[in-house]
Amino acid sequence: MSRAPKVTLPLIKEWIAEGIGQGHGSQYKTAMPIRRCNPSGVSVQVVGGVPPYFRRGAFYSRNEWLVGQALAWAGTEPREQFPIWPWEHPHSLVGLVSDLDPYLPRSEGMLSICKDMGIDHGVFIGTGIPYIWTMDFSLVLRTPNDEYRCGFVSVKPIKEDRFHNPEPSDRVLEKLEAERRYALALGVPYRVTGASEFPGELLTQLEWLRGAAVLPHGDQRNKFLQEFLDRFVAEAQTCPPEEWIRWLQVDLGASGEQALSLCHHIIWHQYVDFDLTKVINFSYVPQPGGRALKHYIQEYFLGGEL
Repeated sequence: MSRAPKVTLPLIKEWIAEGIGQGHGSQYKTAMPIRRCNPSGVSVQVVGGVPPYFRRGAFYSRNEWLVGQALAWAGTEPREQFPIWPWEHPHSLVGLVSDLDPYLPRSEGMLSICKDMGIDHGVFIGTGIPYIWTMDFSLVLRTPNDEYRCGFVSVKPIKEDRFHNPEPSDRVLEKLEAERRYALALGVPYRVTGASEFPGELLTQLEWLRGAAVLPHGDQRNKFLQEFLDRFVAEAQTCPPEEWIRWLQVDLGASGEQALSLCHHIIWHQYVDFDLTKVINFSYVPQPGGRALKHYIQEYFLGGEL
């Protein structure tokens, strides 16, 4: 098994120069990539990406993976393992819209926040170098008015007793308070959540549908999709998906495999309003509710009170 390199200040400067913890969309580079040198013996790690950003991810538990996928489905960009640097640093939206950058507040850094709280910030093992805290998710949402919202999310096993009554050596609760103060200083909504807070059927069906969430550029299915949306989308709300498949094949010329994947794509993107908290049955007329749920998730994580 490979060993993690010894952390030095030149190494941290090298990470920053390489863009670690920076960028947006597919260009984002997580601050804690999963390598062989940092396996977990207590949780399932996932390196897959969430739609539409199919870059290599870094989800340190299945809890994080499921939450990240639901947040992506809801229309946000979840940047996982987002660094909270010890020292003063830019707002998480910096680099997205250059005209906005000069107006974004800067963070004083986690060292200052920990000092105000009277708690130990922590250092890299075997060094005196301040440890780099990470936020499970830094969210970005582009609104229909081309405005941008930001939110921070910490993912925890919030239904389990060990979260509410941690061991004396477990700093989880004081770390959450430090994260809350960090977000508050930047004027960014902050939420603590877990997969148990989302409808179980939603999470299950998003895993099933995710493979069809993105149609590659130049794929013939893009043509069939546009024709479907132009001709049938209004009627599709009152007809079962098995009828959509017939339209795609008989009227538009798609193959059976293409038609099925397009149905999944349409449902994922809610081109037809579809309640994913209930089991999907292609023989039944879709029940609305998916669009409202997406809006609720957006408002809860990015539009709520600080």
